[in-house]
Amino acid sequence: MKREAKIGIFAVVMILAAWAGIRFLKGFDIFGRNTVYYTAYDQVNGVQSASSVLMQGVKIGTVTGISFDPQRSDKVILQLTIKRQYRIPSDSEAKIVSSSLMGAKAIEVTYGESDTYLEQGDTLRSSRNRDLMDMAGSELEFSSRRSRR
Repeated sequence: MKREAKIGIFAVVMILAAWAGIRFLKGFDIFGRNTVYYTAYDQVNGVQSASSVLMQGVKIGTVTGISFDPQRSDKVILQLTIKRQYRIPSDSEAKIVSSSLMGAKAIEVTYGESDTYLEQGDTLRSSRNRDLMDMAGSELEFSSRRSRR
């Protein structure tokens, strides 16, 4: 085999290894089979791409995309990639929760009781827990309104 061909094959293998390594370090399961779901929120303060998706405290996936709803610009759409082994009942709920004292956010999926399960691309109901920063912000807003009177 020519030297140029060996160098070309080596370069392609190294690029693929770097791509797989970066995906792995970002928290993606590069060899596993996953299912994608969506959920919509008014605000996603602190949720980032690669934030954890949890069920009863166990990581079952990651947030893989954040975008605005093209039909309704007041909604933010999160794309959740969840390991295929976890089937999500259709009445389950995705809630933004604080995952650390420093304010990092995660998505907690509350397991529903329905006999029907969500399919690839379906949307989960959503809700948001008020954390310490939300409460402090609303208290400051209330105080500033009161002082203007």
